[in-house]
Parts: sequence; structure tokens; C-alpha cells
Amino acid sequence: SLPEIKKSPRDFISFGSFNNIAKLTDEILIAWSKILNRIQNSKLIIKAKICNIQSGREILLARLNRLGLPIDRIALRSFSQNYLEDYRDVDISLDTFPYQGGLTTIESLAMDTPVITIRGNSHGSRFGASILTNSNLSELIAENLDEYIEKAIDLAKNSDRIKDYRSRIFRSPITDSKQYTRDLERCLLQIWN
Repeated sequence: SLPEIKKSPRDFISFGSFNNIAKLTDEILIAWSKILNRIQNSKLIIKAKICNIQSGREILLARLNRLGLPIDRIALRSFSQNYLEDYRDVDISLDTFPYQGGLTTIESLAMDTPVITIRGNSHGSRFGASILTNSNLSELIAENLDEYIEKAIDLAKNSDRIKDYRSRIFRSPITDSKQYTRDLERCLLQIWN
């Protein structure tokens, strides 16, 4: 079962990414830098297995620094068994690009944390858009990198809109297993015929 949602009290916006570190391209990290620079006092939490070892943390921090991210506003967190509870410290999740989060996106929404994503042109770059569309959250989908940055900034500046994602995802088609099964059966019958 999911842990209780109890966002940590804070007077700043906290962005986060719990995606596999291999998905962090220079392009997306530079976009995150632009977001952080435009939202005063904002922070970024990166949670990944590479942060479990000191040399991994040092390599990641050196890369972030080289790309111009404000290191003093970034928290690196190690992987943990109770990682879903860390979403309490995140207001907005930032999806990776071009290869996006699948389960990570669903977990973020289930922990009442919106995810900003980009709709790409290939299978691996359309996970986020597919999940958000089927969760009735298409307003969180950007069509390009500039729009991604603007959507993240707009949501951060209008933080009163950050609410009820857990209830929305559990009322959406993405969690309707009966309809999914009926649709799959219909597709299999079409293939058979």
C-alpha cells in the first residue's frame, strides 16, 4: 500500500527527479537549471542509486556544476526501500527526456506530486505523455523543451494548483483495470480475426 501523503512544510518550491540517472541528459539538466534560476529559492531533489556511494555523488555533482546548476540548491538522496515517502519533500516532479519515466511517473502522481513531461516522437519519449493523458492530466504535457520549462515555472508560481493528483489518478482510465482488460480482449480478437 502507498504511504500516507503528508507534504513537509516549507516556504519554497521543491522540484524532484527519482528517475534512473542514465536518463539525465545534458539537455534536460540544462532545462532544470533554467527552471531553478527562474524560481527564486527553489530546490531540486535528485534521488538515485548513484548517490549511495560517495564517488557517485562526487561524479554527479561535478557534472551538475559543469552544466551550471546551482549546487547549493540541489539535494542528492540515496536510493532507499521507503523511497515513496521522499515524495513528501517534492512539489513538482520533472520528467527526463528523451527517455522518460514510466513507473516513476505513476508513483509520483500516486504520491500527489504532479509530473511535467514532454511529448516526444518515439516510443521511449512518449511514456510520460501517455500516462498523463490516461490520467486526465494532459495539461502537464509539453510539446517541446521551452514549453516544458514554462509549464514547470507556471505550476511553481501557481502552487495552489498542486493538489489532488492521487485522487485524480485513481479515478482515471489508467487505473481502470476492467476497461483495460476489455480493450485488450477486443484488440486480441481483432488480431485473431
